[in-house]
Amino acid sequence: MSRLTERLEDGGFRTITDQPLDGCHRRYVSDPFGNRLELMERARIKATTAQQTLKLWKRLCAISACHASGRKSNA
Repeated sequence: MSRLTERLEDGGFRTITDQPLDGCHRRYVSDPFGNRLELMERARIKATTAQQTLKLWKRLCAISACHASGRKSNA
């Protein structure tokens, strides 16, 4: 989105930042005919650490094991 915004502004088109939607960045630009175009890009998800991934994996395994045995999970 940043490269597109830069190219638009270099070409004389003003872009306007709007409030982000859940998980998306938004900008607006008007075309030469006065139509407002909405540009959206999904926000990048932060990478998890190996420790966070392992912790999540263990919780999922515990839930799966409880489900298979018919017990209630505390995970």
